[in-house]
Parts: sequence; structure tokens; C-alpha cells
Amino acid sequence: MKWACLATRPKGAFYVFPCVGATGLTSRQFSLGLLESQKVAVVPGDAFGSSGEGFVRCCFATSFEKLRVATDRIEAFLRALLCRNAEMSGVNRAVVLAAGRGKRMRELTESVPKPMVRVRGKPVLQIIVEGLGQSGIKEVLIIVGYHKEVVREYFQDGARFGIQIRYAETNCSGWHRPSGQFGATILR
Repeated sequence: MKWACLATRPKGAFYVFPCVGATGLTSRQFSLGLLESQKVAVVPGDAFGSSGEGFVRCCFATSFEKLRVATDRIEAFLRALLCRNAEMSGVNRAVVLAAGRGKRMRELTESVPKPMVRVRGKPVLQIIVEGLGQSGIKEVLIIVGYHKEVVREYFQDGARFGIQIRYAETNCSGWHRPSGQFGATILR
């Protein structure tokens, strides 16, 4: 969670009502868990009536430094929830489709596949792999195609990302025609 979008100091208080339903917790459970584990107080949405369930109210009326500390703590709480939910569900493997050529991004993808285009200094695929690892995923199958060697060379076996990575290849003979996501259904 980054606050780079805040360009000026807020004058007075402002409120944010993020949806917390995807965590699997009620707004009250989320609020209590955040308070107990990270010492950050938010108001459960159900305090505003039944239509507020699934949301929490965050009030910000403090310095930017305290906002950064609070958002870092909220992020830590969410990461811990993701890991716990992944462990409880038994999900520890993922498949990532990374075979795209990115024809509409031709200037960026002439020498690298679309998933290796850099955003904020990292390939998009690295951001995805790191997020999977932080969510408790241990094994990733990356489906490669166009410039597959770039992906394989960069990620290798995944050890430096703390994840076991394996690869499967698509049939690349059809790259001259658009195949979309269904091009990955034929694996070698």
C-alpha cells in the first residue's frame, strides 16, 4: 500500500472506506484483528448500519509519517491474512500464463516477452511471482512461449524468489496469427 498519490498535505481529516470482504472476515473481525495484531484502529462498517458490512472506515487526521506507519501495519496485517488463508485452504501452487508476445506493445516487446516488460524497475512477472510468494504459494508453473529463454534465464528455478519454478511451453508456431489466451491450451 503506497501513498504516492497524495501530492499535498491534507487539511483536516479525510476518510477512506476500503472493502475488506475479500479477506473472509466480517468488518468487526477485521477491525479487532488489526487492532490486536498491529495496534491500528479502524471503525467496522457495520457500526454505520447493515449496508456498511464488508467495509471499514479509516480516518486520517495526522502527519504523513504516522500515515506511512499505519499503512505499513495494515499491509503487514493483510499479508499475514493472505498467508494464513492460503495455508488454511491448502493452496500452495499456482499457474502463470507468461507466453504473450504483446503485439500492441511492439516497441516494448521486440526483444522481451510481454510479462518481462518493466514497471517501476521490475518485470511485471517478477511482481506477480513475488506477490504469489508473499501469499504463501510455494510452487509456480510458468507457461512460456515467445522469447521463452528470457523468462527462463531471469527466473531460473525460482530459488532467489523463495519459490520453486517449473516451466511448460506453448506451441509457438501460431504466433503469426492472434491466438489470445487459448494459444496456451496446447502445451508441450
